[in-house]
Amino acid sequence: MSNSSGFIDNLSISDNDNHSNGSPIPKEEKIPERIGKQNIGLKVPSPIPPAAIAQRPQLNEMVKAYEQIISHVGEDINRQGLQKTPFRAAKAMLYFTKGYEENFDDVLNEAVFDEDTDEMVIVRDIEMFSLCEHHLVPFLGKVHIGYLPNKKYLD
Repeated sequence: MSNSSGFIDNLSISDNDNHSNGSPIPKEEKIPERIGKQNIGLKVPSPIPPAAIAQRPQLNEMVKAYEQIISHVGEDINRQGLQKTPFRAAKAMLYFTKGYEENFDDVLNEAVFDEDTDEMVIVRDIEMFSLCEHHLVPFLGKVHIGYLPNKKYLD
């Protein structure tokens, strides 16, 4: 089993475990024990509804672009593990950039309230994620915002 990502090496699995015949158990065989057999093959629903994906006219072009990228780095896009990767990568990019199509009023969801205060309102620990514009690498963090309300505040 190939371990080019280092994932297996980073698992906290003992190297001292042995088969009953005394031969060492490879880390790859210990992974199901480490992550729990019940989690292997676990299906997680897509954060983008299938109907929303089908309505994206650029999806097919994005899939083709990811096929080219994968091919250009020397991989075989017909290899079993990569067959659906261009589609998954295109879906992920649509998810990462979904904010470009969101409407401000929909995001607020009528969460603006009247308030007669002149004190600063601070909202902390707002989770966010984005893409680095230089490399398109995802990053995440927390944002803290302070503002002086003008007779209204966000909740």
